[in-house]
Amino acid sequence: CQTAAGPVHPGVGSLSLARAMLHAGASVSIGSLFDIEDDLARTLGIAMHRHLVSGVSPDQAVWRAQRDVFASAGASAGTTRAWASLVALRP
Repeated sequence: CQTAAGPVHPGVGSLSLARAMLHAGASVSIGSLFDIEDDLARTLGIAMHRHLVSGVSPDQAVWRAQRDVFASAGASAGTTRAWASLVALRP
């Protein structure tokens, strides 16, 4: 649902829900850059949380979840859209 995307304003940057969370005091905000199918979002979310529970940082959890989805989906035409949506943002 594009929570890390938004209109870009010169000197300010992208205005997004993820950025609002950082402005409100979150140390990290995980958001999506573009829409993805619900099943893929679920798969990424489950993988990311599995890695978070194992003790890695949010940044590493996102990266590892992306790697997991990429490895399981193979190198098909739609794969990039499947795994590349999530980003971890920090202030």
